[in-house]
Amino acid sequence: MDQDIETVQKMIAMLRKEGYCAEHIGQKSKLLNMIRNNMIDVLIIDVDAEVTKSYEIISLIKNIDRLLPIIVTTSDDSIEVAARVREQGIFFFTIKPLDMDEIKMAIQNALGRRYTDHGKSFLEEFEVRSRDDLDEGISEKTELYNIQKHLNWIMAFFVHECKGTLGAVMMNISALVDRNIGRHIDPGKQSKMLLSSLCSLKMLHDMIRNYAISYIGENKRLPCSKKSTDIYRDCLEPVIKEFGPILEKNEMNIKVNTKGARIVNCDAELMKIGLSNLINNAIKYGTIGSDIRCELLVNGKAFKFSILNEGMGVEKERLGDIFEKHARFDRVGISGTGLGLHVVKMITDLHNGSIRAESGYLITENPLTYDEFDNSRGSKINNKADLKRYTKFIFEIPSVVYKKLVEVKNERTKSNSNCR
Repeated sequence: MDQDIETVQKMIAMLRKEGYCAEHIGQKSKLLNMIRNNMIDVLIIDVDAEVTKSYEIISLIKNIDRLLPIIVTTSDDSIEVAARVREQGIFFFTIKPLDMDEIKMAIQNALGRRYTDHGKSFLEEFEVRSRDDLDEGISEKTELYNIQKHLNWIMAFFVHECKGTLGAVMMNISALVDRNIGRHIDPGKQSKMLLSSLCSLKMLHDMIRNYAISYIGENKRLPCSKKSTDIYRDCLEPVIKEFGPILEKNEMNIKVNTKGARIVNCDAELMKIGLSNLINNAIKYGTIGSDIRCELLVNGKAFKFSILNEGMGVEKERLGDIFEKHARFDRVGISGTGLGLHVVKMITDLHNGSIRAESGYLITENPLTYDEFDNSRGSKINNKADLKRYTKFIFEIPSVVYKKLVEVKNERTKSNSNCR
């Protein structure tokens, strides 16, 4: 399935010349029906960068035929798409423009994997006669599959993110330490080059950290040691300081409004990572030169942290899945793995808390969600594209005071029950 007709025709001609029976299938229903009837030996499918989540058809195909080799092509070189596609157990993944020799080799290997020299399918060759046999075989290879998925992500990460980021950093540093070049660079330019390099390394560090936490968390091994913590002094303040160079580069400020006590029962290190990801997200998708508004509230019941930034906003229909693994706001010109908010959700769950996102329009600097805007004045404005948008995250966990009250109440309830 590929809407790039020129590429499709070129590929079909090449495959037929090699002796293969090749066909272009443009309809999803026809494709799935052919797979059900075992009419396809190898499938080449294109993931269209312009179609949201077009890779989801792969899971439908896998539900019908788990062992069908799938070769995926795409013009989207983002790590999000690479990770999403590879984790579904596809056979081969490549980015356009296509290398036809590479495609031919992938097809040969795929056919060799699906069929033995005697024409038997893998199911027959390995005496898989039932669904239970198949599930058992797959279960035995789960650990190997997870390791392969992990290595695939690392490969994609280094190709798409590390190479470009480290290349730019090395170029800047090399120019600055070279006396012949460095002496011709004025001090202001030198400072900007160092600042840019520092920001790039910070971004790279955070992406690697987020993947490590995500990987450990998925394997149920992420420790969470809660203790009484001054949430502002020990967590928020040092995180904001870390982002100083990036804030300077983007001409942005963070304004913090604190209310109530600051003592919270939490894992300070995990909380710093969660706050760091939220602030990084606000900077990354925020408007250059704007203010990021944070509010920190601790009362007898909960610790509540909210962060709001002016920027591109999030479409209403995407707010529900914004915390999914590899979810992204927009791919255009913005690096990242799509794991930052997913990690925030993991940390929230470890603290028995909640997090939600909202987005809408800024009207005289006051945020209105899409629904609030439409109900109040939306019908009177013809061009919403000219309005400022915002994104806001509200993060909440039980506070230490509330936790102690609950423990006391539970003890009293237990005592009363024993008395009866």
